[in-house]
Amino acid sequence: MNRAKPVCQYGLNLVTAPSVEPIDVSTAKSYLRVEVPDDDVLIQTMIEAARRQTENKLNRSFINTTWKLSIDEFPDGEEPILTPNPPLSATSSNVAITYTNTSGVSTTLASSNYQIDATSEPGRIFPRYGGTWPETRSVPNAVQIQFVSGYGSAADTVPGGIRQYMLRLIADQYENREVVAVGTIVTEYPMLDGLLDPYRWTL
Repeated sequence: MNRAKPVCQYGLNLVTAPSVEPIDVSTAKSYLRVEVPDDDVLIQTMIEAARRQTENKLNRSFINTTWKLSIDEFPDGEEPILTPNPPLSATSSNVAITYTNTSGVSTTLASSNYQIDATSEPGRIFPRYGGTWPETRSVPNAVQIQFVSGYGSAADTVPGGIRQYMLRLIADQYENREVVAVGTIVTEYPMLDGLLDPYRWTL
């Protein structure tokens, strides 16, 4: 089966950050065997840093995150738009598409004019059955797609292998605080990379 051709030039901007982290401070402290509250703020910062590094490593969103994808034009004909940072939310209300029409007017594309494939990775957005994408004016970022990606809105929706990998990053950072600046975890763990193998994807 032929794979969908991605849109090569795009911009991706964060609209709404995740409301929680995949690991809470209490869970991290239990893993670290820390009982006192003195380092709670520090540990929270390490959790966020570990999540960002692991998301970047996998090109994924873990907790539901809202993004805006900007492209110069729609794909040809019935070709899909590929959404970065899977998994794409399966809820149609979590996707909104606007575009600059040929008259230069910003226009919202009705949700009845496209269909969402949240099963594939990356997620795909197609024109409705038998339809094609509308024409746009030839201007930069003529098409704006706002979408939500992530496993869910709660920490326990994130796969266990990802959470275990994050805990190891946090433990290493906590044990070696004097070596690396907080928020910039850079250590690689070849022996642990197998935990992430099921969640890797490429275009």
